[in-house]
Amino acid sequence: MADDHAASGGAPLWMDSRSVCEVFDWRPSVSDREGVVSAAFMALLDVAPAFAMGVHVDEVSGLLSLSERPAGASDDPGSDLGTWELARSCCGEVASRLAGRPVRSYLKGALTYRFRFHRFSPGDWARLADAYRGLPGWCGDGHDLPRWFGLVESAPPFLWASAESFGLECFGVLVEEDWRRWHEAFVVATAGLPALTASHLTPV
Repeated sequence: MADDHAASGGAPLWMDSRSVCEVFDWRPSVSDREGVVSAAFMALLDVAPAFAMGVHVDEVSGLLSLSERPAGASDDPGSDLGTWELARSCCGEVASRLAGRPVRSYLKGALTYRFRFHRFSPGDWARLADAYRGLPGWCGDGHDLPRWFGLVESAPPFLWASAESFGLECFGVLVEEDWRRWHEAFVVATAGLPALTASHLTPV
């Protein structure tokens, strides 16, 4: 069986490598980075001591990041879901308390599209560049990488793409609906470009 996308007649195939996690944007006014981390950690200890160690506090942005598989998760999917939902609720409560208002929730992670860049013609590269410009949230040309939704990674939302030997790596922090509509538009815009025909995993 040929492994070119063009031969398969389908949409580009991709591998979900986001290791997705939920992040809460509480945008602290504290200028001291250590103070930001300390305030968040102490609040987490107060509300949910069992989950405090499993939540990451970004020292630059102050974003609270909740892992996909929180501490205390078991091998039972049902139990894991309950644990994750409890951790999510606690993290959201802490972020809202610190911000003094309801906070916005994002999904942080990456997508890798398995293009065969070594088979790209100049026309294929031009078509990929054109596809970028037509996707939701396009930030325009002239940046270090193709970027959508925002240019500052310490202040979501944002999404960028980088052509690597293993495929097109895309990383971002977006609301779930923006992840979905960007991915769906990307698949349509790049149909026919050389890509692997490995198993298609569940979309965002």
